[in-house]
Amino acid sequence: MNKEDTGKREEAAERLTWEEIRERYPDQWVALSEVEYVDDDGCNVESAVVICGMKDGEYIDRRLGFVHSGKDYRYKRTEDPFLRHL
Repeated sequence: MNKEDTGKREEAAERLTWEEIRERYPDQWVALSEVEYVDDDGCNVESAVVICGMKDGEYIDRRLGFVHSGKDYRYKRTEDPFLRHL
């Protein structure tokens, strides 16, 4: 089992801005920890530590796996698939 499957990460995890997260994990769901929000609004991510990226087909199983193992992460999609065609 790799670190993404267990939700474990290195101690010196890198904090990324939302723009950097979107560049590194395009068109994916991301599991985030240590999230800082713009103006503390609880919605718009300013920066976070990425636990893993997930394709649409992996998202539900991976999220349920984290929940069952007691991991409490925030989840966000780096691109809205409904808006990209507008």
